[in-house]
Amino acid sequence: MNLVGKILTILVVVGAIVFASLTVAVYATHKNWREVVLNEDPGKELGLKKQLEQAKQVNASLKDAQAKLAQELDSEKVSKRDSLTKLEQKVKELADERERLEKEKNQLDEAQRSAVAAMQASQQSLGGLRKELEGLRDEARNVRKDRDEQFKKVVQKTDELHQAVAAAKQLRDRTEVLAKDLGRAQSLLQKNGLDLDRDNKPFPVEGLVTAVHGSDLIEISIGADDGLSRGNHLEVFRIDGNNSTYLGRAEIVRVEPDRAVGRIDPKFRRGMIQKDDRVATKIE
Repeated sequence: MNLVGKILTILVVVGAIVFASLTVAVYATHKNWREVVLNEDPGKELGLKKQLEQAKQVNASLKDAQAKLAQELDSEKVSKRDSLTKLEQKVKELADERERLEKEKNQLDEAQRSAVAAMQASQQSLGGLRKELEGLRDEARNVRKDRDEQFKKVVQKTDELHQAVAAAKQLRDRTEVLAKDLGRAQSLLQKNGLDLDRDNKPFPVEGLVTAVHGSDLIEISIGADDGLSRGNHLEVFRIDGNNSTYLGRAEIVRVEPDRAVGRIDPKFRRGMIQKDDRVATKIE
């Protein structure tokens, strides 16, 4: 076989391969158009006829929806026109109201300017009146202060006068009593041959503790009328049945006609002193 024969052989083989490939491709792309158009098998893609029917149904539904939307749109347009008419009327009313308010505002501004002018004049007058009022208040304050001070002085003097009158009467009564007591005491001293100078020792007396103040002060039921004076010393004791308990010694620090106050000497304290304990110049 010469060269041309070999070439022809190769060309035949290549042509056979090409035609075989075309055959396979045509077969692969081949469709059953009847099945494509009329297929109603749910397991496969629906046919074009069925799809067209479904599309027509969807189109009919969409047309119905479009008609409803058109009706709704017409109703909405009517409603919008009514609303717009109402709004236009409202705008007109608001414009009239605004014009009226502007007139009222102008009137109020004019009235305010007049009021401000009147207020300024009043403030100027008020300033003078305020100064005058402050002066009157200061004067009234001073007068009240002076009146209160004078009233306090009058009350104080009245109290002092009443106290002085009461004290004078009490002193007169006490003087009469003391004069009688002094006469009796002098007579008694002369009869018994006693002397008034007893080295700060009281006459034999006995009384009761009427109150205890703190830890070192006691109040007793006897006083100057019983012969006590500041600096006297009394013994404090307690009687319980037939027993007598010594509690301490008290120095008289304040004396009144019918009572006295004594301070307990810590060196002689022997117990806690209570109300109704006894005091005496000496323990019997």
